[in-house]
Amino acid sequence: MMRRSWLLLGALALAGASGVADEEEKMKLGADGKALFLVSKPGATSEALAAALGELGLESSIVSTLEAGQALATIVRTDVAGASACKAHGLTVQADKWTKKLAEETLPWGLDRIDQPSLPLDGEYASPYGGAGATLFVADNGVDASHAAFANRTITGIDMIQEGGGDHIDVCDGHGTHAAAVAAGRGYGVAPLADIVSLKVCSCNDGCSELATIWAILYAKRHKATKKVINLSIFGLGGFTAERQIYDRQRQKYFTFDDVIADAVRNGVTVVTAAGSGRHDACFFRPGGAPGAINVGATGPDDRLSLRTNWGPCVDIFAPGVDVLTAKANTMNGAWMRSGTSLAAPHVAGVALQIAAAYDTSDALVIRAHILALAKRGMVDEHLTIEAAQRIAPGAFPVTRLAMRMGGPPLLLQALTAPLPRLPTDAPQPSGTPTLSVTGPHNLTVVVSGDAYASEELWVRLYKVNADLTHELCLEQNGGFPQGQLVVGTSMVPAGDYMFVAYDVYEDGYDPEEYAFHAVYVDGTLVYHSGNRAASVTRVDATRGKPVAVATPDAPANAVPLAPTIAAAASLAAKAVVAAQPDTAPASATSTLHATALAPTPGHARARAIVQL
Repeated sequence: MMRRSWLLLGALALAGASGVADEEEKMKLGADGKALFLVSKPGATSEALAAALGELGLESSIVSTLEAGQALATIVRTDVAGASACKAHGLTVQADKWTKKLAEETLPWGLDRIDQPSLPLDGEYASPYGGAGATLFVADNGVDASHAAFANRTITGIDMIQEGGGDHIDVCDGHGTHAAAVAAGRGYGVAPLADIVSLKVCSCNDGCSELATIWAILYAKRHKATKKVINLSIFGLGGFTAERQIYDRQRQKYFTFDDVIADAVRNGVTVVTAAGSGRHDACFFRPGGAPGAINVGATGPDDRLSLRTNWGPCVDIFAPGVDVLTAKANTMNGAWMRSGTSLAAPHVAGVALQIAAAYDTSDALVIRAHILALAKRGMVDEHLTIEAAQRIAPGAFPVTRLAMRMGGPPLLLQALTAPLPRLPTDAPQPSGTPTLSVTGPHNLTVVVSGDAYASEELWVRLYKVNADLTHELCLEQNGGFPQGQLVVGTSMVPAGDYMFVAYDVYEDGYDPEEYAFHAVYVDGTLVYHSGNRAASVTRVDATRGKPVAVATPDAPANAVPLAPTIAAAASLAAKAVVAAQPDTAPASATSTLHATALAPTPGHARARAIVQL
């Protein structure tokens, strides 16, 4: 007892010098208040070390010939006081070290979902096809090649914007890294054996370069790889325009973004794009809206659409894009969960890599057709998604009907699993939204009175939505709306469901100082209108990035009153009905008309309406 008491007193006296007590809070102590320590004595034999411990009333629980530097060592379980006493008697003491326990290997739910036709998830990803021999091009803000998800693979690439002095490595927010990992990263990716080429087209702070993105697509087309897939999880302010023409000096002709993608597809590059996460009609944006791209919307673990996914006839397929576990850049093996169509698109790119490698094909149209053939129909529950969104924010979710270019209800991605199915024999050339090919007794008229910016920034579309959820385009105009002038478009259509969509590139609505609006008429009757017609309008507050209500200013002295303007538009629409109405139209055509409009967003940023005939 005397010796033990002395040891305790000694421990208290030496605690400050030894530092052991200072580390008590950092050590993992057992229920008995003790921990493991590595104890050694320079020049001592194992017997001498055991004897020294015995003199202190301590015993080694593990007798061994461990080496701590050049000295024999043993492991002792004692409390902090006992460890300090060892130090006081000339023994070298090293505290135990604890590392963070690696989390149990978690299968990302997106991988789990795409290898089975329906819910519930089974906790497995059973595809044997890893994409070996195929090459993924990631046009983004770089890929962090040092992450464990890309271990034992050389990631080549090029910095196309020269932000990093030619270095294509991701040093930004990890966007390119997590996209690459979902498509082809070990532990996260659909096709973890594929090669990766990083094409840096996005800066850390200023978005993505349209010209660099075009260059990236051309680079992939000319690359020596034989089986090529490029992932474009990019979606900047207003998207990339479909109408902008670029002059090709070599060919002495102009081309558009759509032409670039179509050319890449013809030359063996499968182009996969994110539809965007703005809750808009995806047809308004590039690169995703280009007919040659496989454009991808996002779903969640419950097979419901993401509340932010873009939608419409230019979305080809849906894939997991909510809370997707993926690699975190600038860490050795870190992971995080990310959401958006930027995560959904790489799932599809991964399946494209699987198909290219498993079937040894570089035919982008065949790969596209196979992806759509493998996909499951009827799994995506868009109606429940809409109901849930409207409960959260009434009128904020613009999806009323969804359709794929290929027809039928929304498609949900499926991975390539054994046994290999036959490749499709029919691989049609993709095209844009088809134009309504039949006429009917009803007149649909769209009237726009634009503000100073509508000539360049406003894009309107009017669709017929068929029973199988395919869309047909009735009217469209991209820009060309002169300030203060009425622009009228009219179409004679059969009875059915129609959807009107308007998009403002800068999402700031009509100028509050101008009288500007758009309206939809059916057989001369106003059924929907939106714009500066109420006591307040909406614009974007740049300092907060959120819509705010501002008072409508007093009308300029020379302004045309809004009501007469709408009346004039109605008169024009009525004239169009009279002029275009066929003599054989049934007399009861207008008596069966009914129309409903969704709650509109003030201004034209996200205007939409459903018209039923």
